[in-house]
Amino acid sequence: MDIARALQMAAERGVAIVNVSAGQRSSTTEAGEHLEAALELCQRRRILVVAAAGNDGCACLHVPAAAPTVLAVGAMDDAGRPHAASNWGAAYGRNGILAPGVDLELGWDEGNADRRETGTSYAAAVVTGVAARLLSEARRRGYDIDPVDIRQILLDSADTCAAAVPGTDDIPDGTFFNFLSRVYDELRNFGLSPEDRALNFAATNAYQAAAAFADAARRKLELYRIDVRKSPICRPDSDCWDVQLVMFDPENDRRAGRFYRCTVDVSEVLPVTVGRTREWNAPLTGL
Repeated sequence: MDIARALQMAAERGVAIVNVSAGQRSSTTEAGEHLEAALELCQRRRILVVAAAGNDGCACLHVPAAAPTVLAVGAMDDAGRPHAASNWGAAYGRNGILAPGVDLELGWDEGNADRRETGTSYAAAVVTGVAARLLSEARRRGYDIDPVDIRQILLDSADTCAAAVPGTDDIPDGTFFNFLSRVYDELRNFGLSPEDRALNFAATNAYQAAAAFADAARRKLELYRIDVRKSPICRPDSDCWDVQLVMFDPENDRRAGRFYRCTVDVSEVLPVTVGRTREWNAPLTGL
């Protein structure tokens, strides 16, 4: 309701571009009745709505970013790599772009120390600023371009994101598809509990699981299961969980399984990995 009312007020005041560094998880691209009406009003009045894709680190939707008329924005680092916590998925492939959103310098805090932030909310603000600058320049030069046209220009001119996960160029696409499909179809969740947030961050984001998955694929192993347990080791005032991927050989049930474990701290808005990924072999008997 708050976002819907804000969009309506912006439309009533003749605003050209609206930044929405907020939203909520959704199972579909459809917004609620009031928000849907507000987005339709913005579209009719050719108002550009820029929204953050969300920081759940999974192939999941975030409304209003996932709505087809909105320009969704994910976060990337200085090298152009998607940030591990930035949401991704087919919907964003049609109406989304990536923008700088990792370790952005925002100025100084009260103690005169540099303030840096990470997340899709900050990436969305960057894109909103770029869109406003483009619109201002177009109007200054007398071009017949409106905010929605700017949206399409940004989508059409953005570089295509690389589909491959770093370090896995030698892995067949079919193997990738099987792994990601199993994770998405069997383990997807709304990230409401700490363990679900840890799972989403560590397992459903291809970049987070890249090293473990690539190693298992080269050994001709497939995903057996994923376990999430409270971690016994972590720093004070944190909320750490161990996410363990168990791989097996589908053609040889006598072969030992391969275990990959990483620790994720979900105490902050953006989860972080603690330490390196550990790996070892062990029998799957009795699991």
